[in-house]
Amino acid sequence: MQNTRGVPIAVTATRIDMKLAIVAVPGSVIEGSDGGEVIAALGGNHAIAQLHRPEADIALNISVNANRGFIIAKQNIDGKPCALLVKVKRWSNGRRTVEIIGAATKIFTFNQPADFIHIANAPTMAGAEVGQNETNQLDDGLVPPFFTKINSIANLFKGNFLNAPQEKSGKINGSQMFNAVAHFDDDTIPTEPLQSNVLAPPDELLVAALENLFNQRPVWLRAAMDEHLPTTFSTWKKKVAFARTCYIFADGPWRGCMCKLGYDPRKHRSSRIYQIIDFRDTYYRTISWKTDKQANNRPEQVTESSTMAVDETYANAVANIPHFNPEVHFLAPPSRPSQLYQLCDIFDAAIQKLVNENDADNLMDYNPTCSKSTGWYSQSTLSKIRDMMNVKSLRMRQTRRAS
Repeated sequence: MQNTRGVPIAVTATRIDMKLAIVAVPGSVIEGSDGGEVIAALGGNHAIAQLHRPEADIALNISVNANRGFIIAKQNIDGKPCALLVKVKRWSNGRRTVEIIGAATKIFTFNQPADFIHIANAPTMAGAEVGQNETNQLDDGLVPPFFTKINSIANLFKGNFLNAPQEKSGKINGSQMFNAVAHFDDDTIPTEPLQSNVLAPPDELLVAALENLFNQRPVWLRAAMDEHLPTTFSTWKKKVAFARTCYIFADGPWRGCMCKLGYDPRKHRSSRIYQIIDFRDTYYRTISWKTDKQANNRPEQVTESSTMAVDETYANAVANIPHFNPEVHFLAPPSRPSQLYQLCDIFDAAIQKLVNENDADNLMDYNPTCSKSTGWYSQSTLSKIRDMMNVKSLRMRQTRRAS
């Protein structure tokens, strides 16, 4: 057997009957280690030897601390990246030998590690002996009572993650896989939440409020959504509820938006009004901004003097928003060099005329199909909107200086 360069490769199969199990352990092994600490964390050789029991559902625990903490690995049956374990040797003469060690029959992944404080079932009295860690006796569906953080690791053995482009897999890792994520080039969009997050119980009142908002409008930016949610809900509660009710678009004309599970804006021309525009204010490229920044040495604050008066057309809409934020509706100049706005949320009559113009009025303003760069609109239409926003931002800043 030869490789593509003509170098001979000898393949031998000495112990093909050996059954192997792959355990994807989170973290890294110290260089020079024989893996003994990993084996000890998994429960020792005895626990690992149980992996080939005939039971269909086998769990494997890993101890992250000698006294507390556990992460449960469930057997993965969706797919395997490889079927054989091989050992490759490269000789000084360029010859290579490949030895087949055995077949991997089971794969275990730790797909939801948690950082938490574990409170014992029974209190330990002063002077009493502390018993052994009884985490192995806990049911695998019972989570510790106090969490400080929860992260979900992308399952490397599932789907086509290994074959994903580098930039796409980087986005997946960056999002920590808590919310379902969609990309514009994906064939389908998420229709249900990630299974790794179903154990975290959501606030029922918050979920009901979110479902009501998504029924009114299927696509939201987070800032616009927060205008309608009670301030009593914590960021953690919102995160859990969002994971149950929506997915996030990672790129394209709805980048950063939360979309109702099962709703695909790429298939509905009416969803064009929910597109975002990444507005980059030219003010932040001027000398005056750098001078003001050095003088104030603090971020810009939205004040009444920097906010434009609301047009009578939008007075009723403002009255129905519990926690009105003028920045969301472009009634205050942007506080960042790059800021996302949803077209439907911009309170400006001239801009809304372009956003809501009927297809029959001017077919040149729309694309026949949804594109990744401009969505359902033409580039000329988005350029007009951007120019109008530049003029309005300049006018708002001039008004603020005058006051």
